[in-house]
Amino acid sequence: MLRVRRLDLEEIIDLEWLAMLIDQVLEYNNYTVPLEEKHVKMIQIAVNGSLDIETIASYIVDYLSSEAINFNYEYINIPLSQEEVG
Repeated sequence: MLRVRRLDLEEIIDLEWLAMLIDQVLEYNNYTVPLEEKHVKMIQIAVNGSLDIETIASYIVDYLSSEAINFNYEYINIPLSQEEVG
């Protein structure tokens, strides 16, 4: 099971290039195979480990519909900082 977190808008914008890699994996599989945990690890290798599995999986969960995902994941709770609380 992969751990994911809610990405903030700034992170999503900064990681837009990741969508291209996700699309390449889907295209390679002729859009017939949902993304599995092994695909997440392949993407991490493709980016030379510059992103952790959690960030990549979080982006995939945000980017794709649930029908295109075939791995178990759970959201982790990250406490909000005092600035985010208000």
